[in-house]
Amino acid sequence: MVYKLATGKMRSCSTLSTIRRPDGTVTSGMAETLNVMMEHFTPADEEVTDNLYHKLIRAQNKKPVTTEYDKPFTTAEILDAIYAMNRNKGPGNDGIRSDILQRA
Repeated sequence: MVYKLATGKMRSCSTLSTIRRPDGTVTSGMAETLNVMMEHFTPADEEVTDNLYHKLIRAQNKKPVTTEYDKPFTTAEILDAIYAMNRNKGPGNDGIRSDILQRA
């Protein structure tokens, strides 16, 4: 049922409101069903519950990614990137518009 819902293969007149938990009990409504699904599909990310594979992934992600070909950006490259920005675009997540960067 969860697969059909996630892939859109469930008929539109069907509404999933309850599911069976691993312990055999059934959820009592939509909110509880969504909570159970979230707990199942997005488990907590805690180091204490990591298995060996997850510990390896966590350790790899802590190391900076560098290669022998990495080199710092030059001032000219940074300026070229700033002046190549479109002035008609809105600001990004930082709220700084391209025209402000170009003037600075």
